[in-house]
Amino acid sequence: MYIKATIVLIGLCLLTYVLWLGQAIILPILYAYIFSVIINPLVIFLEKKMPRILSITIAVVIAIAIVAMLVFALGSEFMHFSSALPGFEQKVISLKDQAINSIADKTGMETYKVNEKLNQLQSGNDSFLGKTLITMWGVGIAILLLPIYVFLMLYYLPLFIEFIRRLFPKERHESVGEILISIRVITQAYLTGLLIKVVIVAVLDSLGLFALGIQYALLLGIITALISLIPYIGLILSAIPPVLIALITKDANSALMVFALFAVMQFIDNHYIMPFLVASKIKINAMIAILALLLFGALWGIPGMFLSIPITGIIKIIFDRIDSLKPWGYLMGDDIPPVKLIDFFFKKQRKKINTQIETSASFKKI
Repeated sequence: MYIKATIVLIGLCLLTYVLWLGQAIILPILYAYIFSVIINPLVIFLEKKMPRILSITIAVVIAIAIVAMLVFALGSEFMHFSSALPGFEQKVISLKDQAINSIADKTGMETYKVNEKLNQLQSGNDSFLGKTLITMWGVGIAILLLPIYVFLMLYYLPLFIEFIRRLFPKERHESVGEILISIRVITQAYLTGLLIKVVIVAVLDSLGLFALGIQYALLLGIITALISLIPYIGLILSAIPPVLIALITKDANSALMVFALFAVMQFIDNHYIMPFLVASKIKINAMIAILALLLFGALWGIPGMFLSIPITGIIKIIFDRIDSLKPWGYLMGDDIPPVKLIDFFFKKQRKKINTQIETSASFKKI
């Protein structure tokens, strides 16, 4: 048992090292897999009317066209936002000076000491930002290969499935096929639900910001919707850009209204959008989701955070459909057993242990 546990632990350490070392290759492939799963229903629909290679080509072209239209629609607003950055910088400097003076007045510290503390904090953030930008730059270059990866994954999908089947004995081919079909259907529904969630959140955020008179409402709405894909902290982080823009371009009252808007959006997302579109497909408990977020964030940075829940969801699907791994799949879920059942179990075990102790004591007296 101990030897097996040691081998598993060493294997996990080696796997983690390989995943970290090969992130420049692995990340684009994972994102390509997600996109291929999302557009696979379109491929299946087109395949009924035309050859497979043509249906895959059309589906990939349509996906590229949608992304290109979205980028083009946001292009003018992004350029306008970029041209306004120098003015934003001056406003940020002014707000920083006001904050330093306010902190110095309330704490009794010298102004230069407060400034030194803020500069130290900023240097740490700049270091983190620099690492993040380097990672994002590598991912940005790899995005150019995404259409090719997606096309090849869709085209060679039957080959991959047959390869997995041949890894197992013939008597298990039928059960393996059922598992693969279940994984494909549930993963497809899960990722499609995430995509629909992003669209809904982007529309609601954009409309809310536009109603409050915040500049760059559409751009901020899409950015916040994408950030909200990061589990738990994403909903908090998504409020930061619009609140800052409201504070810089308008006033503190507008920033508070934007914060209130995103608090309402978070409530709607947590209680209506996520449970209906995503949580009904794959249920992952909060502890596992946070651990996955920290693990993939440490492994691959911000791009890994976006992948944490989809990958964890896929792993849970696999665990739930393999008998030997079902306990781990159950551990990852949120089906908490009744407390009475746990109390009954422990009472039964305590009674058994007490009986054994009493029997042992009686034997010693004899």
